[in-house]
Amino acid sequence: MNLPCMYLPLTSTTAMVRSRIAAFIILLVVAISALLFFLVDFQLPFKAQVTLNPTALKSTNTLPPPEAYILSFSDSLVEKDIPITFIPYTFGFEMLVQTLQVYKRASWRNIVVLDNSWAKDAWVERETLKELGVVKVVLTSTHLRFAQMMSTVDTLARTLGLEYYLWTHSDVFLISPSLEPSPFEIVTTCVAAHISSIPKLGVLFFHYDWLSMVRVKAATAVPWDPSIMQYGSDCDRYNRLRHANFLVVDASTAKCPSLGNLGHFENMRGPLSSADLSVVLSTKESFEKRLQTIVNAINETQPYSWTSNGRGGMTLLDHEAKYAAEVGGKWYWEKKWGKKWGTGDCQQTLEDKKFDVPPIDI
Repeated sequence: MNLPCMYLPLTSTTAMVRSRIAAFIILLVVAISALLFFLVDFQLPFKAQVTLNPTALKSTNTLPPPEAYILSFSDSLVEKDIPITFIPYTFGFEMLVQTLQVYKRASWRNIVVLDNSWAKDAWVERETLKELGVVKVVLTSTHLRFAQMMSTVDTLARTLGLEYYLWTHSDVFLISPSLEPSPFEIVTTCVAAHISSIPKLGVLFFHYDWLSMVRVKAATAVPWDPSIMQYGSDCDRYNRLRHANFLVVDASTAKCPSLGNLGHFENMRGPLSSADLSVVLSTKESFEKRLQTIVNAINETQPYSWTSNGRGGMTLLDHEAKYAAEVGGKWYWEKKWGKKWGTGDCQQTLEDKKFDVPPIDI
């Protein structure tokens, strides 16, 4: 009768040991899985960018067409008889709002924002942006690099049947000495005069491409090269336009009515304080004081870039993208750019072209 009593504790102990061993094995598997996930998804991109064979980087030839990047778009609310100004937006919502406030002061109309931000800030705040002259916020379906984003702008322009469009940066301020005529009227009048008189006009700069006009037929003939990192893609596009016999013209050399009253462009480093913004937007302060306020703010502000973000801080993916851009960009400039253009800088001449190198085949 004592035998069952002797075996009960042993059976209970054995089951407990087995259960603990099983639990330990499960925890060990989970820990190893988590470690592998971390190494593969987060750590390896950093190492791979250093050791990766550059000849394996051939993704650009299989990119979907630009229209695949547009999540949704309809042309309702867009005034087709008034030039559309596109603002590609990726980061820095505060800067975007202040840029729109400055353009609103300049009587700007028909603005379309292409929202390429992680958090889709412009889309979330689209009702607020409407009060600043934005007629449409268009979402991208995935996070795009600069050349892909600009290709999407070209596609939107073609979809709308536009002959040309304007585009500007989301961190550019235009400080005008006068509002009569309005800066928007000065720009659109200048563009219309050029479009009607220069058939081969491709791009018209108003301060490089901080504000510029792009002719859609030129954009269709000479698309952006999405294989180029953010910096350099503009050099490539504008020089290839010239090679295709389109003119890339600076408005400062043109004889446009009232162009001298357009004012001064500045690329901002960060959002202005409320006090400084009040001065800049004032209709009573002098042009000189408003401009000096901008200059002072630029000198006193640290660069406000995607590497320091403006809303929500940098994500781990941002850090990885920053590293990839630095390593990939360095490789591109050293290997691809020199082979494609025969020079290491952005100042190509018509003799620099080497079109035996495919434009988007890394």
